[in-house]
Amino acid sequence: LTQTERRELFGYPELFVEGVDNKPLLVEKLGVGGTQAFTAIIADVNLSNEQKRATLQLLFGISNEDVMKLVPDVKPITV
Repeated sequence: LTQTERRELFGYPELFVEGVDNKPLLVEKLGVGGTQAFTAIIADVNLSNEQKRATLQLLFGISNEDVMKLVPDVKPITV
């Protein structure tokens, strides 16, 4: 059961976090394992930014706008 379904069983309303569109946070939907996978993708030095973005979009359904915030284009610093 999801957290919302459990709350409904006991007559409690669905939880919303104040903020954008009153949507629940992604971390609440993903749970511990999903959040660990999510952060592992972002931190993986073997994946290019394009690969990270595509993986996040496919696996987690994150919008292009949000993916660009999570994995921005970074230009290398030249000395």
